[in-house]
Amino acid sequence: MGHGLVATNAVHSMQQRDGGKIVTAIVSASPEDKSYRVYVRDLGDGGIHTECSCGRSPACEHAAAVLLSLSNPKNTVHGGATIEVPATHSQIATPTTDQQLLYILNPGDDTHMGLPVDTVVVRQLHGGGYSKSSRFSPQRADKNKPARFLQPEDFEIMSELTRLPTAKDSNSVVLSGHDSDKTLRSIIRTGRCHLREAHSPSINFGDARPLSLDWDPDQTGVQHVRWCASPSATYLFVLANTWYLDQSNHVAGILTSDLPQPLTMALLEQPSWEPQEAKQLKAWIEEQYPHVQLPQLRSFESRTVTATPVASLRFFSMEVDSGWENASIIHRAELFFKYEDIDVSHHSPATTFDGNTLIHIQRDFKFEQQCKRRLLNFGFYSVPNKGVPDKDLYGLSDDPAQWIDFQYDVVCQLVNENWRILFDPSFQLRAVRSQNWYCDVRRSDDTDWFDFSIGVVINGERINLLPVLLDFLRAHPLDTPMDLHSRNFALQIREQQWLRIPAERMQVILNTLISLYSSKSRKTVHESLHLPLYQLANIRELTTHESASISEWSGDTELRSLSETLRNAEAAASVSIPPTLKTELRHYQQSGLNWLQFLREQHMGGILADDMGLGKTVQTIAHLLVEKQKERMDQPSLIIAPTSLVYNWRNELRHFAPSLSVICLHGTNRHQHFNSIAKHEIVISSYPLLIRDQSILLSFNYHYLILDEAHYIKNPNTQAARCVRKLQARHKLCLTGTPLENHLGELWSLFDFLLPGFLGNQKHFQTVFRTPIEKHADTERAESLKRRLRPFILRRTKDEVAGDLPPKTEIVRNIALTQNQQDLYETVRLSVHHQVRRTIEHEGLARSHITVLDALLKLRQVCCDPRLVKLEKPLSASDSAKLVFLAEILPEMIEERRRILLFSQFTSMLALIENEIKKLRIDYVKLTGQTADRGAQIERFQSGEVPLFLISLKAGGVGLNLTAADTVIHYDPWWNPAVEHQATDRAHRIGQTKPVFVYKLICEGTVEEKIIALQENKQALADSLFQTPQYGSQRFSEQDIDELLAPLE
Repeated sequence: MGHGLVATNAVHSMQQRDGGKIVTAIVSASPEDKSYRVYVRDLGDGGIHTECSCGRSPACEHAAAVLLSLSNPKNTVHGGATIEVPATHSQIATPTTDQQLLYILNPGDDTHMGLPVDTVVVRQLHGGGYSKSSRFSPQRADKNKPARFLQPEDFEIMSELTRLPTAKDSNSVVLSGHDSDKTLRSIIRTGRCHLREAHSPSINFGDARPLSLDWDPDQTGVQHVRWCASPSATYLFVLANTWYLDQSNHVAGILTSDLPQPLTMALLEQPSWEPQEAKQLKAWIEEQYPHVQLPQLRSFESRTVTATPVASLRFFSMEVDSGWENASIIHRAELFFKYEDIDVSHHSPATTFDGNTLIHIQRDFKFEQQCKRRLLNFGFYSVPNKGVPDKDLYGLSDDPAQWIDFQYDVVCQLVNENWRILFDPSFQLRAVRSQNWYCDVRRSDDTDWFDFSIGVVINGERINLLPVLLDFLRAHPLDTPMDLHSRNFALQIREQQWLRIPAERMQVILNTLISLYSSKSRKTVHESLHLPLYQLANIRELTTHESASISEWSGDTELRSLSETLRNAEAAASVSIPPTLKTELRHYQQSGLNWLQFLREQHMGGILADDMGLGKTVQTIAHLLVEKQKERMDQPSLIIAPTSLVYNWRNELRHFAPSLSVICLHGTNRHQHFNSIAKHEIVISSYPLLIRDQSILLSFNYHYLILDEAHYIKNPNTQAARCVRKLQARHKLCLTGTPLENHLGELWSLFDFLLPGFLGNQKHFQTVFRTPIEKHADTERAESLKRRLRPFILRRTKDEVAGDLPPKTEIVRNIALTQNQQDLYETVRLSVHHQVRRTIEHEGLARSHITVLDALLKLRQVCCDPRLVKLEKPLSASDSAKLVFLAEILPEMIEERRRILLFSQFTSMLALIENEIKKLRIDYVKLTGQTADRGAQIERFQSGEVPLFLISLKAGGVGLNLTAADTVIHYDPWWNPAVEHQATDRAHRIGQTKPVFVYKLICEGTVEEKIIALQENKQALADSLFQTPQYGSQRFSEQDIDELLAPLE
């Protein structure tokens, strides 16, 4: 091994260092072949160590050739020393360094400027390849202290590189001039020369290639030198010779040409020539190089254009590499100007070339600049165009809506000003205009269902937009407001086609679809929604709302008529009052009867939500009489009412509808009537007994199921709520003056009983309505809910229908606590505040509800009377400021012949008040949950026998008719204003002939004042469904708690 290399004298440049212990040599078969650097070291113990740049040492042919040369006595090493070569290679040591010096070529565009070279050090990795490189400056190559990775040829190359200039924008050494030709050869010969990066293959010598040139004119008539190597090469540059670099084949070599080197250099330095310079170049070449044959420079005709420019705007889209897996699409507008038949941008030169003629354009730069400014004023921004710098490109926005708005609002204006508007086939945001909107409604195979779609007509073609609109809803969270008022909306209806929808119209459409988009309506059939009939009112909103402007209704005319009726359900056709009704109905009560009959006809349920005292009971009785008269009541109708109102219903039915057979399931003897349920037309029971008797009641089917005071099922998880949902009835009706007391979830519970699925499931309702309305005060969503409920809730207030009702005056009396009360209040407040804070800290606010309510209860008890609080040393009646005040005003009121209802939440407080009244010798009656003979107590007050009625809020807040009273006193405020209003309405109702005064006794600066403030928030939530909404969160926050437990003010 190695003998062939020795025989061809491939080993040369042997040198000695370190006293002859180190020998280096170059192994190269010929000057044009790759060279290898061999390193030999005497280890001093009879062994030697070798390294070779080929990477295969110690057993490579290059190292063997050097060892053979050293063993030949005829060969001496420069420096006079020799190394004794061992007989075998078994003692050769392994390499001690894996670093190498590499030469990296970095050719640029200005090839006539030379060839930049970087010198770097890399570490050869065991698995192949190199580590990250580090720069090694040629100035650091010191022969006296050589780096281990430097080889002998490197010192000569480095020496040459230190004499060459460096590039302006880097530290690269630039090979230039005649001497660099030799340096480049030496670099390539090392076998460590690479293009651009160390990981690329090393550059070898390639065969010489012929070089020729030609002239290429551009669009402005400038003629450029086009160099042609054969085969083609990536780069060419001039040193002593003209060189090429072929990146694909990793070779470098000489380019041969008949052109003198100075001429080649001159053409490289100035490769482009203006039309007027062509003759000068030709004359100079003929003078300096008369024998050189070059392709002829072309001569062109010329003409001048003086036309008025036409502004042109071209829209296009293109893919760009975003650095991610998928390329992104960007949209651009190109501004250019047409002079006769020539298109030029603002940056284009004034002279252009059509291939035969030079055309000189007299440009109107002032006009062009005005057009640029107009685009910028429209919101466009200039985009640098590196690919084609002459093009004048603009971007607008990543939001498609802005591009669509521009086409809708500005393009027509520009066209009228003689602009050319061009749309490239690639443009993805093409605006289209609709002729009109339509909605299609058709009855489905299911009797009580229909199919709905909505769309536009474009160029006479119908395009269904429902799938696109539903996709939009699915992609956006429904529990947050969708504020579209600030902008128009762009909707992609087909590939590359976008439709602009005005914000107001989009808001109406989306709110309507949100109303329809419940768990029972998400099923699509042939790109339509499958909906129950009661949703027709929402559909009709689209054709009547001034912002929707949906002009075309197609489908069943019967459904269209029904939708009209649903929207105006309150104006339903008048129904004849049965002669068996023993009273006359007021006008609004007749309207209520008409509404009830309409809902029955459409197999729909509803809520009769009139104010207390307006006659919900008599309207319901009239409705049931109509059902009997029309012979539809072939099954009993079940009325569920609070316990306190069971006999009231029986009495009212007997009074107003004696023709109806009524059975009252109440008391311990009710079981004996179970067998006769089917024989009666009306069955009355209570919520508590419904739960006990459900096995019996569930065994019947009912014509009507009527819930009085339906807010009893406002919590859908109570036993009563679950039980009424199990009852089977053709028709359902809810009666309540307060369908909403605390939050919208209560309303959902009522409708889940009346029309299951109408408001979606509980989670859907929470997402679509409760969260946006209660947490985000979304008025649009609130209006959407109101529109959805309107056909199914009939509510009239006293102010609306009873102008003869006497006025009601509310008076708040602020009372200062006594000193003992103040001391006790602060003592209790500090204690409970500390306890509440500790509980919240350990359990969290959500789990501290009971602790908070207990704390507030204690403070309210202190305000009412300190004796309500369990104390080691009880206080006297004189320590209750309210009781003292009450003892002062009651005698005066009695003297003025007032008839008084006095309400308190605490029955124990009523007992204390009772003791004080006895001292004042005022006659009274009392009603609490323990009162046995309620009717007798009511009769004594109504007849005028006693002037004062003490009533517990829970026992007497609903179901009583006490029109004899003209004064109401709320001794202590309650959280829920609806409960207080119901209590007040015991007196302030139909039949009252005197003004009613309502007194609220409030301890100043205490928790009671905070309760009044909280009442306003709850009232706003309740009124929002029927009046202008004022929504807010109805849950206590820590800030609310701190305010409620604040010190006395």
